[in-house]
Amino acid sequence: MAKKYKLQILITKMKNKQLGITNAVVASGPIIIKDKKMLVVLDDKDNFLKFPGGSIFRKKTLKETCKIETKQEICVDIDIIRELEPLMLWKKPHTGERIPIVLIHWLAKIKNNQKPKKGRHTKEIFWINSKYRGIELAPNVRYFLRKMKGEGTVA
Repeated sequence: MAKKYKLQILITKMKNKQLGITNAVVASGPIIIKDKKMLVVLDDKDNFLKFPGGSIFRKKTLKETCKIETKQEICVDIDIIRELEPLMLWKKPHTGERIPIVLIHWLAKIKNNQKPKKGRHTKEIFWINSKYRGIELAPNVRYFLRKMKGEGTVA
């Protein structure tokens, strides 16, 4: 059974509470890299930097959610290049609340040289590399920053 299919079944079961999980988050967002730097945002909900994106919409695919949330948060259209591995967290980084969180990631690029700007709930936009020291990074941002530095994609 393909990895993508297994993930979709897990998400469906979580949403239908078949696994005994009454509260779960499934989010989809892009990883945008330009000039060996990764785009991250600071929003009005959290005190750490994270990728744009958000919780999946009812009757929307993971890709559609990624594109919609990106447009709302940083006011650009994106092309999805490929799916990256999903990550699973078992608690919310900002509150410590125990809740399963499935994070779906897509390598993406901004269309037509559009410039990201602050959109809905976005306080700041940053382009960071592996030497970044400042505001705390979300666990998935730390993971992909290390991984992509090792691949030479990020400085």
